[in-house]
Amino acid sequence: MASGRMPEGRASRADARLQPLLRDLQGNILRGHGRERCALILLRFHCAPREARRWVSAFGGWVETAAVQFAGGNAYELPGAAPFWGFYLSAAGYRHLGVPQALQPADPAFQAGMRAAAQRLGDPSPDTWDADLQHELHAMVLLAHAEAPRLQQEQARLVASLDGIAHWSVEQGQAHQRKHRDGLLPAYRFVEHFGFADGRSQPLFFEEDLAEDLEGAAAHVHHDPSAPLSLVLAPDAAGGAQAFGSYLVWRKLEQDVRGFHRALRALAQTHPDARGDAARAGALMVGRYPDGSPLQPPGAADTGRPGEVNDFDFSGDAEGRHCPFSAHIRRINPRDGQGRDERIVRRGISYGTVPQTFDELAAAPLEALPEGGVGLQFMCFQSAIGMQFERLQQRANVQAEGDGPDAIAGTAAGGSLRWPAGPAGFQSFVTLKGGEYFHAPARSVLTRMVHLPG
Repeated sequence: MASGRMPEGRASRADARLQPLLRDLQGNILRGHGRERCALILLRFHCAPREARRWVSAFGGWVETAAVQFAGGNAYELPGAAPFWGFYLSAAGYRHLGVPQALQPADPAFQAGMRAAAQRLGDPSPDTWDADLQHELHAMVLLAHAEAPRLQQEQARLVASLDGIAHWSVEQGQAHQRKHRDGLLPAYRFVEHFGFADGRSQPLFFEEDLAEDLEGAAAHVHHDPSAPLSLVLAPDAAGGAQAFGSYLVWRKLEQDVRGFHRALRALAQTHPDARGDAARAGALMVGRYPDGSPLQPPGAADTGRPGEVNDFDFSGDAEGRHCPFSAHIRRINPRDGQGRDERIVRRGISYGTVPQTFDELAAAPLEALPEGGVGLQFMCFQSAIGMQFERLQQRANVQAEGDGPDAIAGTAAGGSLRWPAGPAGFQSFVTLKGGEYFHAPARSVLTRMVHLPG
């Protein structure tokens, strides 16, 4: 591998040529950190740039690298395991630190920030965001751990280090698992608050992850989840030849769970495609049933484990009669070979609690379900925000031929969805409460921040 270049095509985590890159790259980008609880600590530096740089350099030593993450395997699940730390700077943060423009990440969307993208994306005005998220953000710390007491302990340690350095606020996140009967055996799946299995169909960067994804099959026949490292990594201009970073989009998305399920139940009784079944109505919205099973995918590999089916495409469903064009998974990932460069790496986590299981959620009294205060801390990594996240979000908000917003990812108002038997009136039940575009610098850039020019 030449200096400053990534290997093309599929890679192995054991490739000796990759080790310098992995030893300097932040964790959680190429593979999720795995912890079920996290705190997003949002920072606005109020000290002099030199002092802020000194703090960043010191904190850089806390950040976990991809190499450490891979070497640790699943050790984060063990009692007493170390926390995960990640650190991300906004364009405003780079400017506050006085980093020269030539050493800042160059992506135009990143430099402009997420507030400037609202009209382009079809988002609501930033004036409608949570009051404490309307302020300029300079940085975000991601702290994650499996145990709530340890998370709180580490958060307190971080906050103590910020005295005199930055104003801070915290957004919490917690992954939820709900029980679902998978054949004759109970299974547990990570789910978001609307009740659907989360985290399916991610890009995979290493041969080891591709082999694990096969679930005993001989090969990926219909859908190839592999991705080059360049999908998510870009050279870090402030670092050396093997310094790479990634762009992080964070959006706080509030979910109206009561409204969503009220609409599903009504739609099940009024639209012929739903056949009187609220679960099927939800699958038509999402493209998957709550357990993760795709909606009648032609040619899907039968693994005998419904929620694990992922080797499918839509080539046998050109008219959208099995999975509607409006369905979330088909809109965001058409699986037609044309949008592979637009894929993103999702690292989101829920906030707030909806305690029902899959079955209980479907039958719960509507008044027992929350209208707000719960949702998703959406996070995704990519190498080009404008070419990846923004294209997907525009597709989620405004679709061709008069479609309304994506029912679970759209943040625009109004519209109808196209189902085989005709339009289905169904608004989005997601509200954008705030967010920002960040960059995940190489660890060496963070630890050397105090010595950078400027």
